[in-house]
Amino acid sequence: MVDGLFVEEDAELIKKIPLSKKVTEDVLFWPFTSNGVYSSKFGYRFLKEEADQLDTSKAPPLQDRNLWSAVWAMRVPQKVKNFIWRACRNAMPTKQSPVRRTIITDPTCDRCRSETESPLHALWSCPEVEIVWVDLTLWDFRSHVSFGDFKQLVSWLVEEDKQLDLFAFMAWSIWHQRNLVQAEPSSHRLQINWLPPSMNVVKINFDGAVFLKENRSGIGVVVRDENGLVLGSCTKSLSQAYSATEIEAMAAATALVFASELGIRRAILEGDSIVVIKALIEEDYPLNPLGSILEDVKMFAQRFDTLLFSHTKREDLNEYMPLANVSP
Repeated sequence: MVDGLFVEEDAELIKKIPLSKKVTEDVLFWPFTSNGVYSSKFGYRFLKEEADQLDTSKAPPLQDRNLWSAVWAMRVPQKVKNFIWRACRNAMPTKQSPVRRTIITDPTCDRCRSETESPLHALWSCPEVEIVWVDLTLWDFRSHVSFGDFKQLVSWLVEEDKQLDLFAFMAWSIWHQRNLVQAEPSSHRLQINWLPPSMNVVKINFDGAVFLKENRSGIGVVVRDENGLVLGSCTKSLSQAYSATEIEAMAAATALVFASELGIRRAILEGDSIVVIKALIEEDYPLNPLGSILEDVKMFAQRFDTLLFSHTKREDLNEYMPLANVSP
């Protein structure tokens, strides 16, 4: 029906909107923020970026000249200056970057498995690097000031006269550590074991995978008891390439339905998406389509007498990750 009413491009976008399992009211949301909430600040930023893209013939604005002057004037090693300059220009090899020499099909951050790995995400907003920034009150604005990209962040630091030298060192260290972990041979990495639940409680592990080239997504679920015995597993293939966070939330919903059909009533639901798990624990659901999926998870959670939500590192999922990757 959708294909018959809309042009192909619009039809594909419509079919990628995940639908709730219950009747919900339509809501308007702002697609350029993670929670779907509009603010005048984000609206202004969006319009300014659009205007800048339309007018590429003008000379660099004064703000840009001040930014580059501040970057090259930092009292840090030259390699750190070059790093910040490249990050501001989106010219570092993140998974999103156009300068990568290898083609990747999944631009999702390897640390949090929730968002696209841009310079801003990798160095600043990723939940997995939060501990680096929250230890110093100097960066306490991180929780309430948002930025569209890394260049805007650095520009703001310059305008607010923050300690740019210290920031640059910390950002470089985060990136350096990220590269060390990725370059380390898997045989030398720390072996992380699956942790069993307490007695008479089962652990429900879930995971989602996105295959952009094939325009599909996969879901994998494994249910185990306190002895690690597999009580059941399932896979599911969806004929749309959803966002990484959306498919993780859909996997969580699928996991609860599957476990409840097995007759399980006391469980721990565990996944590697910190965004999904945090939202479920705090019951803080965004206005965008992700929010409707999380509402489904909340509804399915009512089938259990006891249900806890737990976040785990992606390495912990190696034992059953193929379930999501090869689901038919």
